[in-house]
Amino acid sequence: MRFKLRIIVFSLATIVSFSTQSFATDETNSTLASPTSTSVPKAELGNSDEVSHPKKNTLATDHNSNSSEPRKWRLGPTVTFSFPRISEYALEYKPGNDFFSLGISYGGFDSKLDSDKKLSFKNYELRGRWHPFMGSFFLGLGYGKQNLKVDASKSISSVNVTYNFDIESSYVFPHMGWFKVFDSGFTYGFDFGVISPSGVKTKTSSNAPTSVQSSTEYTDFKKSAEDAGNKLGKVSLPYLGLVKLGWLF
Repeated sequence: MRFKLRIIVFSLATIVSFSTQSFATDETNSTLASPTSTSVPKAELGNSDEVSHPKKNTLATDHNSNSSEPRKWRLGPTVTFSFPRISEYALEYKPGNDFFSLGISYGGFDSKLDSDKKLSFKNYELRGRWHPFMGSFFLGLGYGKQNLKVDASKSISSVNVTYNFDIESSYVFPHMGWFKVFDSGFTYGFDFGVISPSGVKTKTSSNAPTSVQSSTEYTDFKKSAEDAGNKLGKVSLPYLGLVKLGWLF
């Protein structure tokens, strides 16, 4: 009887010992598998929004946004080499919307037509250009004033005769072409159209005495001077702007 009791007690002790060791092993494995959680005081963490969303550099952002904004408008000088006006100087304006552009120009030249005639020309003009595709191509219309003067001199009947022929007129200038302003400011273009004068006024003056004015030679001399002026001052002429160069700031 005592022997049986000893066997039962030994068996219970063995079971209890094995169960204790298994629980200890499971607890150790669970501790190794799971990360250690350490509570950090709220004061050390600071604002949770600052941790998850770092504060942006407002000054840098504003600077970058301002530098990337396109210019609202541009203004600057250009020079155009053209026919028949030779050269024209303009102040050009281009707004930021690229839908239209404007120009105020001045041109002038002096030329010797032949041995006894000189031609001087000058004009002032306002141009408007419509860019239908918001690009460089444009359809334009100009309005201006022009003055053309022919100074002729010749010896007739041993008298040194001078004859001056002045033509003043307004004109309209329908034209089309290309007007490109690069990001750097460099400007390039060309155009062509028709100069159509209107409201023509003429003025003549001469130092020839009456006896000379009645001569055929003087009549021919006078007519040649007026014909030269009328070719440029009274009739519509084609215009070709070979190249426009400039810089818009």
